[in-house]
Amino acid sequence: MSTWSEEEKLEISLDSATRKGDIRDSPSVVPLWKMQDETRSQRLTTDQLERNGATAAAFQMMTGDLFGLADQADWERRAREIRGARERLYRLKLEPWRRWASGFSCLFFVMIGAPLAISMKTANFFSTFGACFLPILLAYYPLLAFGLGRCKAGALPPYTVWLGNVVLCLVGAWMIRRVIRY
Repeated sequence: MSTWSEEEKLEISLDSATRKGDIRDSPSVVPLWKMQDETRSQRLTTDQLERNGATAAAFQMMTGDLFGLADQADWERRAREIRGARERLYRLKLEPWRRWASGFSCLFFVMIGAPLAISMKTANFFSTFGACFLPILLAYYPLLAFGLGRCKAGALPPYTVWLGNVVLCLVGAWMIRRVIRY
């Protein structure tokens, strides 16, 4: 039978425990006041990577380095770097819009929920909550997910993440108007 004579402490960082890795590069941890500088820096990095790739290709063509031009691994690595830099640039452009849209979403949830609760006139909390949450679940979240996905890919402008809020605002304004009339 064996026993442990000493106690051993093992410190595990939160990054390694959550398997997130290095999150310092994530745009979601950049403060809003640094976002413009970070975006400018990322744009310069992206432009530099693109210029370096174009310069390397032009140099290899000019010197007749066909083996360098045919090196798939090197060109795939360069393309991955450029793609990663562009994705980070798109996310940096998106992040302020996403933060503000997420913050204002509560206002638009209330614009849906308050008139709906007034018009239902029931004491049953769960049916009122379900009726309020259903439009949010069916309209807001799919529009938000659509906007986030397309903006992260660079296919749509960053303000597209407000689409769900705009729809809820219009429906909420219509519902408030209807409640005030009756």
